[in-house]
Amino acid sequence: MAQDNNPAPAAVAPTPAAAAGAASSAGIVNQLQTALSSLTLQVNNLTVTSATLLSPLSMADLGVTFSDAANAAGAVQQAHANVLSAFAMAAPLLQALATQSQATAPATASSAAAHTGPWVAGTTYTVVPTAPLTPIPDHGEKWFAITRGRYVGLTNNAAVSLAAVSGVSTALTGKHATQTIALQHFNAALASGAVAVI
Repeated sequence: MAQDNNPAPAAVAPTPAAAAGAASSAGIVNQLQTALSSLTLQVNNLTVTSATLLSPLSMADLGVTFSDAANAAGAVQQAHANVLSAFAMAAPLLQALATQSQATAPATASSAAAHTGPWVAGTTYTVVPTAPLTPIPDHGEKWFAITRGRYVGLTNNAAVSLAAVSGVSTALTGKHATQTIALQHFNAALASGAVAVI
């Protein structure tokens, strides 16, 4: 029976210095992508090894295959731990981005009475609009319809959308291919009474 002579890549736990170095979003995204790729590779290796266990084997090959399967399962477990570690490192960055985005979110009216309109896309509101949102010129970006969150409305900024729903268990936001589709979604939710500032 042929054995895999390519040992699984050694799992590297992030050190405090590495954690500090990966504090940038690009570094964390790269670490997460690497960890997910490694997990995918290790799961594939385990799948191949497990399939071998189901084929007819001699007693000698069976012992080696069980050993290979145990090693592959251990590699999957370590790769999974690395993914969880990468997500844990990403959490503070996401929270910081959400806090920063919320602080820089467009100024909105403090009450519906203070804001009589127009209610437009591209603006977030700390109150539920009293009329459907109207479109604004756009350049083909993807749009987020925030129907339940710290504030509601339409935005083409993913960070603003994330900040609206971060930490709110019943929040709802949806990513749409165009402003028109996002407007239809938001205005339909508004008409049905499903839009709420939480």
